[in-house]
Amino acid sequence: MPNLSSLSFWRPLVGALLLFYSACGLAKTEYDIKAAYLYNFIKFVTWPDGNDNEAPLQVCLFGKDPINEKLTPLANLRVNNRDLVVTKVADQSSLTACSVLYISREEERHAQQLIERVGNSPVLIVSDIPGFAKLGGTIGFITLGNVIRFDVNLTRSRSSRLSISSKLLELANQVVK
Repeated sequence: MPNLSSLSFWRPLVGALLLFYSACGLAKTEYDIKAAYLYNFIKFVTWPDGNDNEAPLQVCLFGKDPINEKLTPLANLRVNNRDLVVTKVADQSSLTACSVLYISREEERHAQQLIERVGNSPVLIVSDIPGFAKLGGTIGFITLGNVIRFDVNLTRSRSSRLSISSKLLELANQVVK
């Protein structure tokens, strides 16, 4: 029986799944893959008890990004018995109302300011800005060769009172502490 908690078990499985999705035409672009990742990130994150466990999860998109059109269909899905609501936001004052904040690469010059604006609110902050997890975001997409992976900032998740499943942490390229 394989050790299911072993990183060596999960990495090839994730790679095989991504290849399967690509081969079947389910993931046509890097943005399809990133949208699928983001949806799955939400499945493996627990928000603090103070948040209403039946209230919709607000997925906020900040800035123009090709991934936005891929994330919009998430609004028709449920995760852990909670509806997903996807909205584009331009006003920084409403960021703490988000459950998930996706910051476009276009907003790289404002990334630090946006992260600081969210503060320690329980917001999962995700982007494909280079080095995003090291900048203070929760999860940053990275590209290794032609494979999309992600880094996780564990310090950020803890200060935001977000609990990230060990299964997701094992799949991360790097966990920033």
